Amino acid sequence: IIDSFFNPLYVLQVRAQLQPNASLLDVARAMKAETGLFGLWAPGLFAIALRGAGAGFRIGFYPTVRELLPGTSFGTKLIAGAATGGLGAVLVNPCEVVRVRMVGPKPYPNTLYAFYAIVRDDGLGGLWRSTAVNATRAAIYSGTQLATYETLKHLLLEKVFVEEGPATHFSASFVSGICAQTACHPADTLKTLAMEARGSPVSTYARLRQLLASSGIRGLY
Repeated sequence: IIDSFFNPLYVLQVRAQLQPNASLLDVARAMKAETGLFGLWAPGLFAIALRGAGAGFRIGFYPTVRELLPGTSFGTKLIAGAATGGLGAVLVNPCEVVRVRMVGPKPYPNTLYAFYAIVRDDGLGGLWRSTAVNATRAAIYSGTQLATYETLKHLLLEKVFVEEGPATHFSASFVSGICAQTACHPADTLKTLAMEARGSPVSTYARLRQLLASSGIRGLY
């Protein structure tokens, strides 16, 4: 539900990643002129619902994996979150490929046709395009978010709030979300560029070199 509500921000993020030298305001104006406000909401909504299984996996299995690891340090939480996030991303990689393509400048007519077209053009392997960089992005995001959230929540309960409540969860979630997105954004940019590309895949290293050559470090953010 939350992903659907904030889908316009994801649409703008993907379009901005595909146009690293354009400002976010320019991207938004172009999108509005091209498809109207509805165009910021509609793309990839069905794929979001399917992709939710990955989020459920990483969050649902996080406590189990954390308990299997020794200790209770921040590093332990980071590893547990990274493990469940990375594996969850591999499982739903086809949905992420479709979501990126539906949001990009050349979307398919609908989500179901996108799955068919990708398999037709690239075989089943096309649905697992860029799995490694996607899993890396998810591992960084999930590990940072879950470890930061849990650590910060306990710190807030000790130093700021008397008891656990909405304010505690919101504060910890807000800070952990910013930290996680900042940490994983370079990998997220590479994932978007790789998944949107049609035809023969280019190595992540080659794509990184091309991006740095054309836009510098700024292109990763």
